[in-house]
Amino acid sequence: MKTIKSLSIILLLSSFIISAQKVDLNVEKSTVKWAGKKITNSSHSGSLKFKSGSVTFSDDVIETW
Repeated sequence: MKTIKSLSIILLLSSFIISAQKVDLNVEKSTVKWAGKKITNSSHSGSLKFKSGSVTFSDDVIETW
């Protein structure tokens, strides 16, 4: 019974570890580029750089950043 309980806990914890992966951003290479348009067809754009950050993926989908 104790072995089954321990095995269940290990399987439960490993499923959390496998399903979500946290990746730290490479702040030297990471940027966000954006573009905005008005209904008058004028536009503007820009970019943002990061000081620090991480992204959490689950099944190749971004969950948090």
